[in-house]
Amino acid sequence: PGLFGNDFYLLPMHSWLARVGYRPVGSSLALNVGCPERLRKRVDEELQRAMKQTAGPVALVGHSRGGILARAMAAQLGERCSHLILLGSPVGGLENFAKAMGTPPVARRTVRTGNRWRKLLDPDCDVPLCGCPFPADFQRPLSRQTRVTSIYSRDDAIVPAAACPIADAKNIEVRGTHIGLV
Repeated sequence: PGLFGNDFYLLPMHSWLARVGYRPVGSSLALNVGCPERLRKRVDEELQRAMKQTAGPVALVGHSRGGILARAMAAQLGERCSHLILLGSPVGGLENFAKAMGTPPVARRTVRTGNRWRKLLDPDCDVPLCGCPFPADFQRPLSRQTRVTSIYSRDDAIVPAAACPIADAKNIEVRGTHIGLV
């Protein structure tokens, strides 16, 4: 889920994925806000439980900030991640920022709000300066077997379309709102 989101608003997508033959697993996050390493560990625990029950590769789907978590998880999973699907997620802008160390082209107000809540919920988290593995995992190359698709919209008022395209990925621009991408 995206910033301040949980699996509830993702239920229509979850149901559709199940109808077309996937075995969707929720994130188990009560609220996607706070330290990204703590959140990633929580989602990874849920994913590892599901992976013990079902053999085969994993496809990760991340909406908005959830795409940032999914990107780090995909790198960590390596060849076990067949697909990384990003919906209105600023991963492309953050990858470019990590390479160029310039100004990230994401909505600054959203970033500031997320940072305020992170400091409230996880006062010891100072990502990316804290030394946790999350920033390195986010920047780690994905497996060659992992196919990446970024779906985004110029109508999105939360994450600018320019922050979504990713080099060497299938980038798809559609019409719709930020939540409508789900």
